[in-house]
Amino acid sequence: MTVRSTRLVVVALLLILLTPIAGAAKRRSRRSRARRAAPAVPADAASGATLAERINSLMNGRVANSSSASLQVVEVDSGTVVAERNPHTPLAPASNMKLFTTAAAIDLLHPDFQVTTTVFMRGAVDNAGTLTGDVKVVGHGDPTIGGRFHDGHATAVIDEWATDLKRAGVKTIKGNLIFEYGYMDIEYIHPTWPVDQLVNWYEAPVSAFSMQENCVQVRVTPSRPGKACVVQFEPPTSYLELQSTCITGRGLPFITRYRNTNTIMVRGGTPSRTGVTEVFVAIESPVQYFASVTHDTFVRNGINVQGQIIVTPHDERPDWKAVSQHTTPLNVVVYVINKKSQNHYAEELVKIIGAEKKQAGTWPAGTGAVTEWLTGKLDVPSNEFHQADGSGMSRENRASANAFIHLLRYMWKSPYREDFVSSLPYSGDPDAKFGHRLRGAPYARQVYAKTGYIVGVVGLSGYVRGASGKIYAFSFVFNGYHVGVYAVYQLQDTMLKEIITHG
Repeated sequence: MTVRSTRLVVVALLLILLTPIAGAAKRRSRRSRARRAAPAVPADAASGATLAERINSLMNGRVANSSSASLQVVEVDSGTVVAERNPHTPLAPASNMKLFTTAAAIDLLHPDFQVTTTVFMRGAVDNAGTLTGDVKVVGHGDPTIGGRFHDGHATAVIDEWATDLKRAGVKTIKGNLIFEYGYMDIEYIHPTWPVDQLVNWYEAPVSAFSMQENCVQVRVTPSRPGKACVVQFEPPTSYLELQSTCITGRGLPFITRYRNTNTIMVRGGTPSRTGVTEVFVAIESPVQYFASVTHDTFVRNGINVQGQIIVTPHDERPDWKAVSQHTTPLNVVVYVINKKSQNHYAEELVKIIGAEKKQAGTWPAGTGAVTEWLTGKLDVPSNEFHQADGSGMSRENRASANAFIHLLRYMWKSPYREDFVSSLPYSGDPDAKFGHRLRGAPYARQVYAKTGYIVGVVGLSGYVRGASGKIYAFSFVFNGYHVGVYAVYQLQDTMLKEIITHG
């Protein structure tokens, strides 16, 4: 049996959106543009002699007063509160919810935990390479099987399985190709996610099998002017249907999936001299998708599958022998969740927590285990936290700044501090969106924090180092703000600058 651990190399999944600029827009006068521009929002300025006074003045300024806000800054070691505003008020945290999911996973499962996907076979292999028996793949929710860690080659892991089967002498599988998915339930979509966004990568379905983060990468390439564009899927698969009317010429391609189907639609056009347009589209029926891609990949690798594709919760027959196994360390999953804010990884992980701690790979079991850990071991008041999903996509999630501070202080003093903190984006981080903020001296690398955003919600929680060397935990969560989102970002950054400079 071969064991291969996923390489910790993060390849960003890029969605290139080209926006045309009409000639008429170019000819607008500066006066016309000025009339249409939104008025600039004056920034709040700190006042006071001490750090506490200056931070409190910002927490009670115009921007904070325009919203529901739960804010707190605390010295990590002593627990001394520096400043706060409504710290016990639970609000929607957006992607800050990922901090609870990842911290609980590290503490409950431990950093040496690995997510495994195992290939088994049963029966005898004759001299001609025919397996008189079946091949079974058992999934445990590994979200890394895809192109992110394999230079965009989505089926690289499955190619390895095919190689291992051939090393075991298998050229033909006379029996069935079986996929055991019972580690997780078949509620693939959270009931509180926005239904009008289910084709988007950030709402991909969640199951015991994940291929290409349960999306398909649709590539549109121009051909000759007036001719059909070239459309390709990664991974290559016969499971999805393509309907394309995209023509090489003017315009832009529009790529989506018809709701409740696995039919990908491409229409519009693409200029003949442009490059490739790539979009990730979430799919339906993730277990069947994974199974079909695996079957097709085995065939491309020269393995003839004569039987059927079978998906089943469990196959309890005792004579299975492991042939290949793909393993992914927990810290790889946590890294992608926090650094890249990848929703699908977070949702797979919260169901993994449920499967491991509650013997049920479901959202209720996973969020229940996280809540018990938080309110029991970390003493967070139960009325200050409610977790609906693992990523923060659901608007039913709630957490107070005080709940975040409990979490951050606990993890700072935990033996797993490095595993947790190193997964967070830092100010000036080139591998995370947060890296665009506070990237100049003396602020760069002084903040390690998780961002969060959905419409009407902005969160930022993490650690910041003051000039004195003290470490502060902070949580800044804003809901329903009546100023522009960038005014909220600016206030968050101003408070952090004050702590870095005067803390």
